[in-house]
Amino acid sequence: MHFSYSNDEECIVTARDFIDGLIKHEFRLGTSTAVRTFPEVVAYPNSKVPISAKKMVSIRKFEKFIVEKGEEIENFYREIFGWPTGGGTDDDVDEN
Repeated sequence: MHFSYSNDEECIVTARDFIDGLIKHEFRLGTSTAVRTFPEVVAYPNSKVPISAKKMVSIRKFEKFIVEKGEEIENFYREIFGWPTGGGTDDDVDEN
């Protein structure tokens, strides 16, 4: 499903089976006719949501299984391994 919302059409959400699909369904968002506004402040200023420390440990364990070595692949993993970590917990991370 693809949902779209425009500030031009007050409180109207358009749903389609896929992007630019021929069949569309429109419905009103809520019962009021007030214009909805989106937040102006960016939630994550550096555009990266912190990964939990436990998840980063799990991702780093994968590094030894990277078979292909190349500049593009190394740059990709260097960026992932440099991602900021947070103090969150992940119960689904394997400790081994």
